[in-house]
Amino acid sequence: MPRKHIQSNKVRKRKAKDLDEIQEEMKPEKIPKKLTAEEAYDLPGNGEFHCIACCRYFADDDAYKRHVKSNPHKRQLKRLKEPAYTQAEANLAAGLGEPTN
Repeated sequence: MPRKHIQSNKVRKRKAKDLDEIQEEMKPEKIPKKLTAEEAYDLPGNGEFHCIACCRYFADDDAYKRHVKSNPHKRQLKRLKEPAYTQAEANLAAGLGEPTN
C-alpha cells in the first residue's frame, strides 16, 4: 500500500516561482514585453491576461479580474512587499557572518 504522505510526481512538477524570482521579474527593466504569437500560442488566453505577482495566466478578462479580487492574490502582494531573504542574512543567522567585536 503506497504511503499517502509522499507527494506524487504530478504535484512535485508544479513548482511555482519563489518570491525572490518574482521580485526580480517585477523590476521595471525585467517586465516582459508583449509575447509573440508563437510564444503565446500554448498559454491560456493566448498570454493576454497575466498576473505578474502570482506568475499565472488566465483564459479571459473575467477570470483575471476575479483573481485580482481573491485573497490568495492579496496575500501574495503582501509577501512581495517584504524584502527578499538574502544569502548574507542566512549566513548571519547561521553564525557565519562578520564578527561584531
